[in-house]
Amino acid sequence: MPKDSFIQLAEKLLTLLENKSEIADFLEPVNWKKLGLFNYPKIIKTPMSILDIRQKLKKSLYSNFNQVIKDLNLIWSNCRDYNEKKSVIVN
Repeated sequence: MPKDSFIQLAEKLLTLLENKSEIADFLEPVNWKKLGLFNYPKIIKTPMSILDIRQKLKKSLYSNFNQVIKDLNLIWSNCRDYNEKKSVIVN
């Protein structure tokens, strides 16, 4: 897939996700200080958000679509790692 094509595809995917209300907590980096989640950086070693992915796309830091998907999966993985299994945000 040509580079321009995967970037366009990634941007379309991010826009689709951004329009889902369930994604609201993942649009921007976790403001763990403001939220009082002082153990967050001890548990989550590689934070990721939709905004982070958009910025990486803009800076051409991805060489293929699979890298974008990997970062999207990191968002969900971080959520599961930090939050309790039965919490609303994990389910």
